[in-house]
Amino acid sequence: MGITPLTKDPSSIELTFPTMLGQEEFRQLGYYLIDRVARHLYQVRLRSPYRPVSEKTRQALELLPLPDNGVTAEEIVAFFEERIQPYPTFGTGHPRGFGWIAGGPDPMAVLGSLLAAALNPNCIG
Repeated sequence: MGITPLTKDPSSIELTFPTMLGQEEFRQLGYYLIDRVARHLYQVRLRSPYRPVSEKTRQALELLPLPDNGVTAEEIVAFFEERIQPYPTFGTGHPRGFGWIAGGPDPMAVLGSLLAAALNPNCIG
């Protein structure tokens, strides 16, 4: 692990671990994902509140073997976009979901969750 002394600009500090994204890769992936989340949040009302998963798709997901080695961030995002995102759960994010389980995701709540996740709080105590 390399640690840069704190006398430098904090935005230039790069902590690296074998499995950790580099700072620039993290930024690029984060911007890409924020664009996808924004598109989803603001276009969700143009789609049906619920899209059931076909039996063929469900079985393919259930039978999909776990990889023997790690996969890239790009592969994870592509898998999500192709096989998970098209099938929203019970329409909870859709204005016509009528409050199933919980309210729809508000854009500020999504960004608040991002901030909370970055701090990695826990409720152990």
